Amino acid sequence: MALCMKSNAIFGKNRYNLCMDFRIGHLRHFIVLIEEGNFARAAERLCITQPTLSRSMQSLENKLEAQLLDRSGRTVTATPIGDALAGYAREILKQSEQAVNDIGLLAGRQIGHLRIGVGPYPASISVASAVARFVTSFPGISMNVDVADWNVM
Repeated sequence: MALCMKSNAIFGKNRYNLCMDFRIGHLRHFIVLIEEGNFARAAERLCITQPTLSRSMQSLENKLEAQLLDRSGRTVTATPIGDALAGYAREILKQSEQAVNDIGLLAGRQIGHLRIGVGPYPASISVASAVARFVTSFPGISMNVDVADWNVM
């Protein structure tokens, strides 16, 4: 999904007509990168290669004509401009996910996300088969299963 925002902005005596055409995936990449603080971990979490993530961030910075990331330390952090974008990006991602869910419901599809927590013993004896049956019965619903002791959840 691409976003195109047009703005007539005035910087000093110059007027710029800016058209930023970037993909929601760029925003998702940006958010995951600042959450992870590391290109390798973010790329792994996104199931993409590190060079692909680097190109995605370069593209986003070029389109916005701003440095969004501070790469100088041991971890990658958002610049003040990046912090400002992060708030908007999270809202855009949230709204786009909500739109997809709403359209799916209107179209009669069962969609959504289910997250459950189970202890190690139930996970070892019965959860795998229950999850398999659920996923087969409801393919539009994604599922996360967290396995941990009760005092951790």
